[in-house]
Amino acid sequence: MGSLTKNNIIKVLAASDHPLMRRGIVGSLDNEADIVVVCQASCRFEIMDCIYNKRPHVLVIDATSKTGTNYLETIQLIHKKHPNSKVLLVVDTHDDNKELAALKMGVNGILSDWADKTEFVTCIRSLSAGKLWIRREILEKFIIGLSPALNYAEDADQKQHFPSLTKRELDIMKLVVRDYKNKEISESLFISEKTVKNHLSNIFKKFHVKKRVDLKKYLLHSDL
Repeated sequence: MGSLTKNNIIKVLAASDHPLMRRGIVGSLDNEADIVVVCQASCRFEIMDCIYNKRPHVLVIDATSKTGTNYLETIQLIHKKHPNSKVLLVVDTHDDNKELAALKMGVNGILSDWADKTEFVTCIRSLSAGKLWIRREILEKFIIGLSPALNYAEDADQKQHFPSLTKRELDIMKLVVRDYKNKEISESLFISEKTVKNHLSNIFKKFHVKKRVDLKKYLLHSDL
């Protein structure tokens, strides 16, 4: 992995009201040279205190407990106070509605508690790099829900989310959030790849982003 410096280390917060779960998170990351658990938290107050004092890059939050802190409220508070925090939610069972709600609140990744160590570590590195780790089914459902808003983007209430987008730019943006590559967009809309690139450049400028992943994150975390 090359030489590591302080700036290369991924700092992780392990949050759960179960000590055994926290120890499991720490144990899974013990032998990773580029990842270190900088603090543990058992409640919302401790989570916020750890974020303020330790500045972790990835917050691993246990949502498997049937008691204790409401994790959705905690995520909402984290996103409000520390919008740049990368949140990984650990769940015991998949629930589309709850995962969609968590996605809207700013969660960057959702992982089952039965995932193996390799997937867990890969997920943390991906989130630290600015990527999303969400089930494809959930992203598809979000995009389906997003489509009507995109179709009616000229409405006054949508101006803040879709500033001055043309019909063609809206068409391209719909395909971008569905992970279409430039060639696929070109073939779907019967336009050249050069035209696709030009439209994407204009879209990025209007949303003040530089990459597709930033555009997708903006759309996923907007209050549509």
